[in-house]
Parts: sequence; structure tokens; C-alpha cells
Amino acid sequence: MLRRIFILLAETAYADPIADMLPDTLFNGQGRVAALAYAAGLRPAREMIPPFEDEAWLEAEFARRGVFSGRD
Repeated sequence: MLRRIFILLAETAYADPIADMLPDTLFNGQGRVAALAYAAGLRPAREMIPPFEDEAWLEAEFARRGVFSGRD
């Protein structure tokens, strides 16, 4: 799927009304948009946290790729 990416000036981004929205939640580690979605009940937190933030997932991936095995 092709997605478009837009780069905005900071002034433009902070002029958007979403910049003033402060969600009433402690789920803030994934950024404001995710926190707003979580606070609105749109997505459970577990769906917004990518697997590569999990230590066990990282260890398994490093082992699979031989990151610390000394091989090239």
C-alpha cells in the first residue's frame, strides 16, 4: 500500500487543534495520537505497541539473526 508522507513546519503542526488535546490517560509512550485513540476507546493498548519494543522479542530476533554470535 502506497502511503504519502508530508513534512510540515513546526508552526503548522502546532496550529492544528490536535496539538491542544491532552488525553486523560497514562498511556502516553506511543505518542499523542495513540494516547488519544486509546482514551477514546478506539484501540486497545496492546494493538498500538509494536513487537520490537518487547525485550523477549528482541532477544529472539537477535538470536535468529546471529547478532551476538560472532558470525558475519
